[in-house]
Amino acid sequence: MATRTTGDNIADLRRQRNWTQEDLAARAEVCRGTVASWEGGSRMPRRKHLQRLATVFRVGVKDIVGDRA
Repeated sequence: MATRTTGDNIADLRRQRNWTQEDLAARAEVCRGTVASWEGGSRMPRRKHLQRLATVFRVGVKDIVGDRA
């Protein structure tokens, strides 16, 4: 079984809410390209963005980063 990445978790949480990348970007106060780079794995969210994502998704940071926390 493949290890889930932070980007996979962000994408899944976003899709569970039926949000587009643009929707999440507006809620997280970043640009859509930033969300795409997180989901694609080319960039990791900074700590402040992880906190904001946790608030937006109403989950813990560990739910976003998985075993990396």
